[in-house]
Amino acid sequence: MELKHLYTKNDSKFGEIKRLKTAYSDYKFHSHSKLCLGIIEEGTICVEYEKNKKIINNKNLIIFNPGEIHKTINIDSHDYFIIFLDKNWCYNLQQKIFNNPTDLIPIDSNIQINTNDNLKFLNICKMIFKDSYNCENLLIEYLSNIYIQYKTEELKLNTNNEFKNQVNQYINDNLNYKLTTQNLSKYFSYDKSYFIRRFKKEFGMTPNNYIINKKIEFFKDSIILSENKDLSLLAQEFGFYDQSHLNRNFKKIFAVSPNKYINV
Repeated sequence: MELKHLYTKNDSKFGEIKRLKTAYSDYKFHSHSKLCLGIIEEGTICVEYEKNKKIINNKNLIIFNPGEIHKTINIDSHDYFIIFLDKNWCYNLQQKIFNNPTDLIPIDSNIQINTNDNLKFLNICKMIFKDSYNCENLLIEYLSNIYIQYKTEELKLNTNNEFKNQVNQYINDNLNYKLTTQNLSKYFSYDKSYFIRRFKKEFGMTPNNYIINKKIEFFKDSIILSENKDLSLLAQEFGFYDQSHLNRNFKKIFAVSPNKYINV
């Protein structure tokens, strides 16, 4: 696997790109805080969303909006590229395109992207691995076109869900601690069984899986800026049971060990 971090000309990180010879086969259901755009050069991959799944053939764009529950299952894929783009960077781009959107407008992940746009994305991925200096301009031009053609107002994320907003905020504020379903349900004064059912309905995964997913995202976004690279200490600092617990869950979401990620 190859991985490269993406920076603006002001040296501000706005994303990263991965290239895998074959897609990782042991992903679990998860989501990302970033917009993810992927493509396979050869073969086929199965993408499972919260409520449906589909087969993606080679040279077809794969889209995961921020917070969209999914997992990928490798069937016979070769040269899998995926780009992760910071949500705020994407939102700032949309503000230049649209009339002051109140939140990031998602791309319909079920839309059929035309062949030229698919091939253009594949070529951009290859160009970035050769030379990433102009990567931001390439992605701005490409993503602007995708947003204009394929944005879906109807898919705007619901930000008025009080239960979801409060629970998500509490989890975000306490990611360094060992959060459990028991203490979450107690904090919000719900019966544990009822809390699990409602949580799964609102978030698309169990509380435990969601918490681990958020911890991994938090760890990944924070580790680059941390002076401490001792993974055993960092695992404890970020609320994991031990380094093995961190490594296992990190790889199930990002297909690479945290040690390899931080040494790119």
